[in-house]
Amino acid sequence: MISIRYRLTEFMFRHFVKPMMKNAATEPEKFFEKQLKRQQSVLPLKKLHRKYNFEEREANGTVYYAISPEGSLANGVVLYFFGGGYFMPGNAGDFEFAQEMANETNADVWLVWYPLFPKASALEIVEAGVNVYREALRAFKPTDITFFGLSSGASLAQNICIHIVDKNLNLPMPDKLILHSPAFRIPPTEKQKERMAQLDKLDCVVPVDYISENKAMDIVNFTGAEYMKSNVDFSWKGLPDIYVIFGSHEVLLAELDEAKQKAASENVVMRAYIGEGMMHTWAAAGFLPESRHVRSKIYSIIRQDSELKWENA
Repeated sequence: MISIRYRLTEFMFRHFVKPMMKNAATEPEKFFEKQLKRQQSVLPLKKLHRKYNFEEREANGTVYYAISPEGSLANGVVLYFFGGGYFMPGNAGDFEFAQEMANETNADVWLVWYPLFPKASALEIVEAGVNVYREALRAFKPTDITFFGLSSGASLAQNICIHIVDKNLNLPMPDKLILHSPAFRIPPTEKQKERMAQLDKLDCVVPVDYISENKAMDIVNFTGAEYMKSNVDFSWKGLPDIYVIFGSHEVLLAELDEAKQKAASENVVMRAYIGEGMMHTWAAAGFLPESRHVRSKIYSIIRQDSELKWENA
């Protein structure tokens, strides 16, 4: 049974977040102006340090926050990529999720503070992720490294791996990718648009216009990293196992079938979990009772629990 808190959050998102996302697609200049101010805001690090166990670090110019499990030494690391469409920065909620993830999995969680559009190019964003991954490889074996991402951060996690292959960087793959509500293609195919139009009535966060007719995508620079728009058009060969999480009430679910076919055609293991009645990236909302179940699944994947039950995509 869906909680009252979830219903209230859904109502708020539908009336405040979704209209903002629609404006981002139709009036990108105004949206960029607002987001540039938001990007310049400073994290309240002193306050965050009082609540969470982390260090501020840098890898070749890329800032990341290394969050450690409380009371124990880490036996692996998760590179955590926040969401926000590559326009909106991470926030305190990411620290909450990352700290809980570290405690529940006995892994360090490195919150990658990558640069954002429109100042940064797509190539600069993906290279920022590579910087931190190189640092992780100095401290951990590839088999002890997991990439986790939310929304655009989920797409980025996968795109870093595609970038490594595409640019022949001679880096090993991480052990696995956990992608929560990623986009695999912008814009979607006509068939996907039809399905998205149906799901749009249920989605309280992302309007179909944001995926199908986003003018902002025409302004930002994708040169040298075109897979950041539509990675299904590039090779997935050699990618690690992929665990995908979607809510049944989000438009991006319409892209899952194509992704499953792509993975199968290139011998990539992909497993999917669909949260019935759930919204885009609901696991990130730790205040929702509904987030507990899916978070436990995420932690089980990171821990590589042998008893984990996960639907094959």
